[in-house]
Amino acid sequence: MDRSYSIRLMEEGDAPQSVALTNLMKWGFEEEDFSFMMELEPKGCFVATKGNRIIGVVTSVSFGQIGWVGNVIVAPEERGRGVGAALVSEALNHLKAEDITTIGLYAYRNAVSFYEKLGFKANRDFSWFTCRNVSWTGEKMPAPDSPDLKAILEFDELCFGAPRKKLLKAIYGSPLGICEAILEGGKPTTYLMVAKSSATAEIGPWICAPGQEEDAFRLFTSLGNELQGLEAHVGVPSDRSDIVDFLLSLGFAEDFHVVRMFHGPVPPDRGCVLAMESLERG
Repeated sequence: MDRSYSIRLMEEGDAPQSVALTNLMKWGFEEEDFSFMMELEPKGCFVATKGNRIIGVVTSVSFGQIGWVGNVIVAPEERGRGVGAALVSEALNHLKAEDITTIGLYAYRNAVSFYEKLGFKANRDFSWFTCRNVSWTGEKMPAPDSPDLKAILEFDELCFGAPRKKLLKAIYGSPLGICEAILEGGKPTTYLMVAKSSATAEIGPWICAPGQEEDAFRLFTSLGNELQGLEAHVGVPSDRSDIVDFLLSLGFAEDFHVVRMFHGPVPPDRGCVLAMESLERG
């Protein structure tokens, strides 16, 4: 195995080269995306280097007993030499050292066998949808206040299976972040968050109590008021035809599929997750 490279923690100065790598896959990343990941998990983001050149990247994030691996990419000319496996193993070792028992990721279908060799098992297919130009509109929903956010965080932990407070608070607190919810008796029936930029909107997580899908679709439709003219993205379970049909009705089109995979015990599926937070963080 080629070990002419080394692996170290990602640093702020690595962002430009890391973005250049992800640009090869047209992921649309910006330097701020890697800064965000390093803030969330300072000891869980790694780069592989040859000299002064970054040839591979991986990020990870921990949520209680569940961890997530993302942004796995290796320069094309360096693939097939064990760099990707070494990077993922580094992330796994970090998460396991944090006493995390379950580690998830989203794999492109052509990479499933690669992750299976590292101990991951396929769990569920997800579809990534894009709306190139948001033009739908809907009922305006009030933004949750701080007590509502506490209820949303508790609801999310119940549905996701682990506390994602540090991630969701960061999205909620961002000047470009959106958080909307429908509550009954102070408890959410559904909520969603959005991370915006000047041109795009990444929608998720989108969480719904079983049987409250009508509320969830009404809430999603209300987003159109704030996303007019933007390119919107969302990842949803491929086997949820009700969600797929709803997105198609709004002008979304399916871009590609990924496979959710887990290393370790599979978290219970309570049927609450209508959309992932992101491909990188679950």
